[in-house]
Amino acid sequence: MLAAELFAQRIVPAKAQFKYADKQGFMFVATVGESELDSGSYALKRMRDGHAETISRDNFAASLPPPSTASLPSQNSNTVRV
Repeated sequence: MLAAELFAQRIVPAKAQFKYADKQGFMFVATVGESELDSGSYALKRMRDGHAETISRDNFAASLPPPSTASLPSQNSNTVRV
């Protein structure tokens, strides 16, 4: 299972969106803007160390860790944040 949250408000700077993702405990953030849509790839950032890479749309799901290595869900949630 892959849980995702869409932060689509254009008026919020990207830095604030990454800060939000970090506070929420997300393991990864995928950036999909106009250039990514045109190229057929996504920018994927691992939040724990800031490592970022560009991944093709076709290989995106395979690039994420298996569910067993994802963070545990919170007590009030039935989703796993990856």
